[in-house]
Amino acid sequence: MRTSKDIIKSLIKKRHYFTSLSKYICFREFIKLLPPKFQRTIAFVSFKNSQLLIAVKHPAYQVDLNYNKDVIKSILRSFAKHKKECAFLEEVNSLKIIYQRLKRSQSANSDSIPKIPEKSKGSFEIDVKDRDIQKILLEIKEIIKKNVN
Repeated sequence: MRTSKDIIKSLIKKRHYFTSLSKYICFREFIKLLPPKFQRTIAFVSFKNSQLLIAVKHPAYQVDLNYNKDVIKSILRSFAKHKKECAFLEEVNSLKIIYQRLKRSQSANSDSIPKIPEKSKGSFEIDVKDRDIQKILLEIKEIIKKNVN
């Protein structure tokens, strides 16, 4: 039985439009090789025009990674030599570390929560013998009737 990793690898080999997925996998494996404090600071990694772009989550991390650029480059070169799927990383001429402000999700704002109108009119029968449950259901029925108007 094939695993999900095997399926993804076969898709990457057969279809050229999955090359960005293979690059993502290489970047993720490269980040795993870095020390844990660097792993936590990196937001994402990108590669374009023989330049590796590393975006960090906070400006203080940018200074720290710039200070350790030589260490990152040496890890990158040895990783690219040993991992043949990631040979495109050998083409890296420059390493740029930037601070990337990440936008917060809008779901955190209470204003963006959608208000869905109540479709029930609260006109249902309560046929329960237990008094506690009957009381709870009556309260729900009253809440529904208030929200209809």
